Amino acid sequence: MVVFNRNYLEENYPNLTNLEEIKIETHFESIENGAFKGLSNLKSLHFHQNRFESISSEFLEGLKNLTSLNLSENMFGKIEPGVFSNLKNLESLELDETGLETKEGTETQILDVPIFNGVENLKKLNLATLIPKNFALLSSFKNLKELHLGIGREDKFEKEDALSSLKNLTILSIATDEVNPPGLLDGLDNLEEFKLWNSNIECFPARWLQNKNKLKRLIFEGIYIENKIEGNVFKDCQSLESLCFIRDQIKIELEFLSLLSSLKVLKFDMNSYISEGDTKFDLKLISQLKNLEELYLNMSRIEEFDENTFGEMKNLKILDISNNGVTSLPSKLFDKLENLEELDISLLDLETIDSKWFENKKKLKKLNLDQVPVKNIPIDLLKDCSMLEYLCLDNMQLISLDQGLFAGLSFLQTLKFNYNNITSIGPGIFHGLRSLKTLQFNYNKITSIDSKQFNGLTELEELLFAGNQIESIDPNQFNGLDNLINLNFESNQISNFDKNIFSGLLKLKTLEIGKNIVSQLPLGIFDSCTKLEVLHIDNMEMSSIDFRLLEKNTKLKILHMNENSFELLDKSFFKNLILLQELRMSCERFEFKDDIFDDLVQLVRLELNGKSRVSLKSRTFKSLSNLNSLELANINFEDSENDLFKGLKNLLFLDLANNKIKELNPEMLHGLRLNYISINQDELKEGQKEILKKEFEGIIEFKSN
Repeated sequence: MVVFNRNYLEENYPNLTNLEEIKIETHFESIENGAFKGLSNLKSLHFHQNRFESISSEFLEGLKNLTSLNLSENMFGKIEPGVFSNLKNLESLELDETGLETKEGTETQILDVPIFNGVENLKKLNLATLIPKNFALLSSFKNLKELHLGIGREDKFEKEDALSSLKNLTILSIATDEVNPPGLLDGLDNLEEFKLWNSNIECFPARWLQNKNKLKRLIFEGIYIENKIEGNVFKDCQSLESLCFIRDQIKIELEFLSLLSSLKVLKFDMNSYISEGDTKFDLKLISQLKNLEELYLNMSRIEEFDENTFGEMKNLKILDISNNGVTSLPSKLFDKLENLEELDISLLDLETIDSKWFENKKKLKKLNLDQVPVKNIPIDLLKDCSMLEYLCLDNMQLISLDQGLFAGLSFLQTLKFNYNNITSIGPGIFHGLRSLKTLQFNYNKITSIDSKQFNGLTELEELLFAGNQIESIDPNQFNGLDNLINLNFESNQISNFDKNIFSGLLKLKTLEIGKNIVSQLPLGIFDSCTKLEVLHIDNMEMSSIDFRLLEKNTKLKILHMNENSFELLDKSFFKNLILLQELRMSCERFEFKDDIFDDLVQLVRLELNGKSRVSLKSRTFKSLSNLNSLELANINFEDSENDLFKGLKNLLFLDLANNKIKELNPEMLHGLRLNYISINQDELKEGQKEILKKEFEGIIEFKSN
């Protein structure tokens, strides 16, 4: 049994008594009271994903100045009355996705008034929980401003207007399963935001929105309503500024929009609905909303746009018409939208792109053309978009780029061309993009890059060219890119990297050059990259690697070096990598020694492929007490010792699926905090599957090749 106690806190949180915030997600099965004594400076505590037999006020003793407590995603055997009574300053309490594990023969506990004694001054309460509730408990929270509720069939209502005493409530969200008392929202006349989400109900009660003349934001997300929502339910919502329908299955007549002239934000996103007996979206009703500033019509089954659809929306700043069934757009569709700042026309099956769409778009900052299947872009497409900051041209069918396409875009910060068919980039095409920070050309067909291609891009922070056919990179290719943080040239055909190619990249934190045909990396190639945190040199053809290669990269946290053919590799290679948290390695040819991981005390994730050559001993993982995830492949388990995993006290995830294991002694895994195990069932001896399934019920997955 894994126990939470004071020792755990002191081991994992230095300077414990001075901390103001603690977040714990470590899957404990039991708790010891008094662990928080003396932590009077703590203001925020997050304690998730645990299983407790019971929880009482003694557990939270010492947290007298706590203002925020998040106990979401926990399972409790019992919640004692007055559990929060010591938390006199608590303002926010979250119990979402919590549940009860009731023993057979005992009565199911219900959340009731005594449990919440002492925290009547709460301002925020989240009860989107699986635990049954007596809604009478809410009457004592007179100061509550924000409430999130999960309503189930086992909940108890003494009166249907159970929320009526919450006069100060301004934010309310509800997830309900077939329970929708008509008077539930009666009296909440100060409500400013209401969200109905993840719900399945027969009808939407009209009373819920009666007298809600202060309501500004209304959200329907992930809901199914069997009966049609009548338009008159919105008649009292004349102050409504934002209305969102997201991933809903509803029937509603859009005529109700005529009642909502104050709307500034309207969102229809990935819904299955609209008018009864008619799947077409009536855009004429939208075009009347002259005050709109944001309009989202993503995946709304629109087949055609009239050129006057947006003619009256002169205040519109954000427009998303992506993922609809149109094959063309009128040339004048966006003519009147001179204040437009963001436009998304991605995932439209357009045959051509018209330059007139973007004429006089002098305020446009963001443009998304992702998955618009055209091969060419007009050279004058962006001539009026001088304020553009973000341009996405991913997943199109582009073959080439015209010189001058980006002329005048001096404010452009992000430029994306991933997953196209571009074979070459003309020299100087990026000239003048002095604000550019992100440049992405992943997965094209580029074979070479001009040595001066990136000259002048002094603000560049991210440069991605993975998945092309580049055979070589000039030693001076990255000169002047002093602000570069993320560089990716993996999955190309590069055979050699010059020793000085990265010498000027002093701010580089992520470097991915794996999956090339490199046979050796020169000593000193990474010496200038002292801030490097992520390095991928995997899937290459290296037979040797100098143990001094990473001696200057002491801040490295993630290292992928698997799928090479090293003849020699031992603990000396890792001696300076004491901050390493993730390691992927494989043992093709070198002799694997038990002390190889001794210096990697901060390692959290390890993927080790033994290539059917390696047997592991009890001391292999002895230094890895912080390990959270372990994936072992092609390991010889026949000679493994029962205490192989001893000391891995924080291990949660164990993947053994890529091994030919005939028998696994459950004792090897006793004392671990595991919440997931996978194993290949194909090689298991008869009866082994049943033994393991019983021993690790609920956390083990059996896989087959």
